[in-house]
This record gives sequence, C-alpha cells and structure tokens, in this order.
Amino acid sequence: MPVYSNMFFSFANIVVADFHCPVQVEIIAKKNYTNAVIRPLDHEEITEIGDRNITIVFSKEGRIVFEPDGILTDALYILVSRYIPCPAHCSYKFEKGHIYNIGHLKLQSGDVMYIESGAIVSGTIESSHADNLLITGNGILYNGNWHKEEENGGEQMMLFTVGNNIQIEGITLLDGGSWHLVPVGCNNVQIRNVNIL
Repeated sequence: MPVYSNMFFSFANIVVADFHCPVQVEIIAKKNYTNAVIRPLDHEEITEIGDRNITIVFSKEGRIVFEPDGILTDALYILVSRYIPCPAHCSYKFEKGHIYNIGHLKLQSGDVMYIESGAIVSGTIESSHADNLLITGNGILYNGNWHKEEENGGEQMMLFTVGNNIQIEGITLLDGGSWHLVPVGCNNVQIRNVNIL
C-alpha cells in the first residue's frame, strides 16, 4: 500500500470493499525494533512475526497507530475504511491517481463532492448559507502547501456557515494550518468516519 509521510508521522489508508472476511495488514518496518506499541492498546488481533514485521487483523473499520521503540516521529497510522462508491450525481469528482489544486472552493446548495480513494485534493472548502451538501469518498483533502510548516494560523480546511443538511463521510483531512472541520451555526450536520491528521 502507498504510505504517505510528513516530518511528524506516516500513514496508510486501506480501503476495503466489504468486511465479509477479516482484513490482514502486515507492517514491515524499515529497521529492526525492540519494543513496538500498537494503539489503542486493547486492539486484540495482533500477531508479531519478527524483529521487523507485525500483523494486524481488522474485522471491521478501524484505526491503529504503530509506534516502534517509542519514537513518535516514526509512528505509522493505519486507517482501514469501508469503500464509499461515487454518488449518481456529483458537482465535483476527484479521481484516483491524480493530485488536484482547488485553491479556495466555495460550495453552493445541493453540491456533491466525491474524493475517490487514491486522489489528493489540495486546498480549502467553504460554504455560506448553503444547504444539502455532501462531501464523501475515501480520498485525501490536503492543506500542507497552503500554510507555513510551523504555522497554526492558516485558513480552516472545511468551513460551513449557516447551512442545513450537511454530510461529510470517509475522507482524510491532512496537515491543516488551523482547525480542519468547522460547522458554524449549522443544523443537521453528519460527520462519519472522517480521519483528521
């Protein structure tokens, strides 16, 4: 699987069509480790194989962090998600294998955005007085190139102001310069299985 990295951690987003059978994930570390920790600590389905390998089984959607030798900057986040198909109607569709630069995108009522697994969308999303919005998929919304590396004063990645019936599901929000997902004065907002890193 592709592993994405920044200076603080690495992660892999594993998308599964269904969970009719368990999903087995094998991590092969770049170097030997002496003491690995898997978080959450109560994840029961772990089998250590060797000095560099560890196998983890997922019977449903879930997230774990692999911390080798207590070095947090070497942490590997494993995100296992259910596949989300593309809705019948899309205002914005971002396809796998592509990197998009959307800048600052303002959504209007009824807009549907789909970020497919393997797509990376760089920028921010905003709406004001927009109803019936859907942002879904298994891809990545990335903000790291829109703010200075150490800055915590960049724009909010997803800002929804005074809207109704807003759904966000499945996507991964990465490296925001400020708050990642902010609904302000909205009604009936549903956020499901969103990863924020």
